[in-house]
Amino acid sequence: MSKPVWSVSALNAYMKQKIDADAFLQGIIIQGEISNFNRHSSGHWYFTLKDERSRISCVMFASYARNNLLIPTNGMKVLIKGSLSVFETSGQYQIYVNKITEDGIGDLYYQFEQLKKKLANEGLFLEEHKKPLPTYPMKIGVITGANTAALQDIKTTLARRWPIAEVLVFPCLVQGEQAKYEIVKAIEDADSSFCDVLLLARGGGSIEDLWAFNEEIVARSVYDCKTPIVTGVGHEIDTTIVDFVADRRAPTPTGAAEMVSPDYQKVIVEIDNYKKRLLRLQLLQVPTLQLDFYSQKLQQYASDMQQYNQVIQKYKQQLIQQMQVVTLQHKHLLDIQNDKLVSNINKCKENYSKEIQNYIHLLDAYSPLQVLKRGYAIVLKESEITSINEVNIDDCITTRLQDGYIQSVVTRKESL
Repeated sequence: MSKPVWSVSALNAYMKQKIDADAFLQGIIIQGEISNFNRHSSGHWYFTLKDERSRISCVMFASYARNNLLIPTNGMKVLIKGSLSVFETSGQYQIYVNKITEDGIGDLYYQFEQLKKKLANEGLFLEEHKKPLPTYPMKIGVITGANTAALQDIKTTLARRWPIAEVLVFPCLVQGEQAKYEIVKAIEDADSSFCDVLLLARGGGSIEDLWAFNEEIVARSVYDCKTPIVTGVGHEIDTTIVDFVADRRAPTPTGAAEMVSPDYQKVIVEIDNYKKRLLRLQLLQVPTLQLDFYSQKLQQYASDMQQYNQVIQKYKQQLIQQMQVVTLQHKHLLDIQNDKLVSNINKCKENYSKEIQNYIHLLDAYSPLQVLKRGYAIVLKESEITSINEVNIDDCITTRLQDGYIQSVVTRKESL
């Protein structure tokens, strides 16, 4: 006897029916740690409950969530009460939660607080250890994941605000067990590259995703770094251990790039204002020493501007070359399309010319004049005469031959 063939929806419905009918799986209490908590605009709560070996998806509908006294956060260790069931559309089984109560602080959060307390007691967070940021950094090091959105945001921001700076990227893993070692190595490499300032950044994520930035060896590497370092890890609400150790902390990777980069246009205006002030001082006949001081400062600004202009000209020349290449490519494509168009037009003209000649030959063949050449004639009175009944005796008629006309008078009619 062959087994029946199930559809996916039928199988999911069967599993849901089986699980829902199991009294042991209804109204159960589960202990675990909150992760990936999402408070949806609909009022529903979605999160993952996990322990050291496994995890399961959970949902708490708005009707229960609004009455729950505890609002959970990532890392919180909790007890949840609910029932196991299957979401038929995706075939995923999950806990439908009725109640959440706190069951102590989650392990990761506990580790975070313990390390934070330890390093604070050692003085790693003190303001006196924080290095000032350079006003006009000309060499900026970026420590983050390769080909990430965070890296692209930083590059875009620096190119917009301070395009004259050289940007060095030190790519490394920013998530996973090996990330902490790669971040430490990247910080050491960047610190020895004579950068004016360093950015340590990555995009947002859960506490597990950002945990590499809560590792002690990473925090101590940031503290030991001789180059000023700015962190931009996660979103604005995320805080990691390295944020407390760094010389400055920005809420996002983009914010970190803005923090270290002056506004190029404002610097240009500032230089122009210095020039105007110098001219006013000259008119007031300032002492020679003071005038020399401002003159040297102006020369320094002029030298800086010359360097900036050289860099800008370099980028301009690269852009022109790229535009020329693109233009030649498009011109070549247009030439190809033009040749095809001319060829098609010529073919059409040739075909239409042949067709017109054929019609001319046909018209000539059917012309009455061709019939006259073979010895026939056309008899006319007021119009063509096709029957003897159209003329009478003594009527004047005209006969059209190939080469002329004959005027005649009818003297006799005879029917065939």
